[in-house]
Amino acid sequence: MTTHKIMHFIFFFLLILTLSSCSDNASSDASHTGDTQNVIDSLVAEQDNVDFAEEPEIDIESILAEEQKEDTTNYEPTIDINVPTDDIDIDLTVLSSTVVYSEVFNMMTLSENYVGKKIRMRGTYNHFHDESTGNDYFACIIADATACCAQGIEFELLDEYAYPDDYPEDFDEITVVGVFDTYMEDDYEYCTLRNAVLE
Repeated sequence: MTTHKIMHFIFFFLLILTLSSCSDNASSDASHTGDTQNVIDSLVAEQDNVDFAEEPEIDIESILAEEQKEDTTNYEPTIDINVPTDDIDIDLTVLSSTVVYSEVFNMMTLSENYVGKKIRMRGTYNHFHDESTGNDYFACIIADATACCAQGIEFELLDEYAYPDDYPEDFDEITVVGVFDTYMEDDYEYCTLRNAVLE
């Protein structure tokens, strides 16, 4: 519905309210009724005679594509490390969000099946500093398809990366490649990507 049509309907509605509120005098009911009907008839006739232009079609796909172009949160590594990443064993970046989340869950629960495999994953960068030990932990967080749950895998970048200069900002989108491994800390097993690089 065009703006002109909406304005006509609003004007028409307000006009009827105004005219009907003035009909308190019983002696003038008939004349007001006739006046209101004349106004209604003239508005209907006017609306029928107006040639409203058709609304332009909205291309939703174009709008979404433009919004994706405007997303500037992607992290660009500041250094170039020549580490071969073409022999990837498991590339999570080519899977759907549902399958990726399931695969990461498998890595966390069946870690022995993944040790030694080169993994590529894409997600949200996050950093945690443990005040009690002084250790820093870096992780790539992946959400499920509904974005209500998230899992992360730690990574340890090569020594060529200097912290914090060569590291992304928290919540940046990153792609990381590393060799899957596990380690024990405080009697718990944790997963990590060793010798990792940012793409």
